[in-house]
Amino acid sequence: MNNDFEIEISSDMIFAVEKLLHNVYNPVYTLSNNAKLLRSIGFELVNKFENLKDKLIKKVNLLDTKKKKKVKLKYYELFALHEIIKDLISLSQNGYDHHQLQTVLNLLNKKLQS
Repeated sequence: MNNDFEIEISSDMIFAVEKLLHNVYNPVYTLSNNAKLLRSIGFELVNKFENLKDKLIKKVNLLDTKKKKKVKLKYYELFALHEIIKDLISLSQNGYDHHQLQTVLNLLNKKLQS
């Protein structure tokens, strides 16, 4: 099994995921061991997606808005991101962000099943 996975997502998806991942800093209930594990991986993912977001902001190009970006994730990051989005997507206040997150969730699910 290959340990590295590549997903292609839009800038809007990166922004939506990065915004949602900040919720791992604010657990709302007592965490099980599995939730603690996902949360610790979530901290790494927050950093990864913040870096991606910062790079996109520096390279703002109106012609590139629809172009997909390649994001490399290890299997455990892919799995944790899927679980975190699945658990926290209801916290998304914006309908557009919710749609972007659902699209990322579907992509991650396809990668996990392949």
